[in-house]
Amino acid sequence: MRAMKITLFQEEIGNIQADGLILPVDGQICAIGGTAAAKTLKSSFYKETEDLEEQVELYTYLEEDVFRLKPLRHGSAAVIDGNDTWAYLVVIAAFYHNVDDVVFSSNQACELLSRAIQNGVREAVRHNLQSIAMTLMGTTYRVTPQQSILALTKGMAVVRRENIEIKWCILRDEDFHYAKNHVKSMKDLLT
Repeated sequence: MRAMKITLFQEEIGNIQADGLILPVDGQICAIGGTAAAKTLKSSFYKETEDLEEQVELYTYLEEDVFRLKPLRHGSAAVIDGNDTWAYLVVIAAFYHNVDDVVFSSNQACELLSRAIQNGVREAVRHNLQSIAMTLMGTTYRVTPQQSILALTKGMAVVRRENIEIKWCILRDEDFHYAKNHVKSMKDLLT
């Protein structure tokens, strides 16, 4: 029987070894942005080379690869080549694009997060990744950490039969314990 394994870490995602990194984006613009995963991805280039110009050049190539995915339909995902730290990036269209006075509710944002993580897991498995690392996401977009945890665990529960390990990095104590309880209850439901 195939089954997902979820491992929680209370440390920086840059310290976690995995085949791929979940990179959430606004699919309409496909810019790497300022998420925790994006910041860690950028800093991972410092490990590859000490040459600042080369770091900028490598990161720029990666930004262009992500940008070429534009437009990525809301909730969808794509896998692209990564860097020395993560061989692949699992780019998920997890954020809405607020323009022309259109504002999305936190419920809509949570539904999108849930759908995006499902599709990200499916794409990772389709590309034969054994493990993916991810952070808590969506918390700068009308979503509380608790809402994000619920949305992400709900999404992972839908694809729980996929054979992949998710390495979930959550730094804050209260968020880590909240996620731990929800992952535990999700696993209890699956047995």
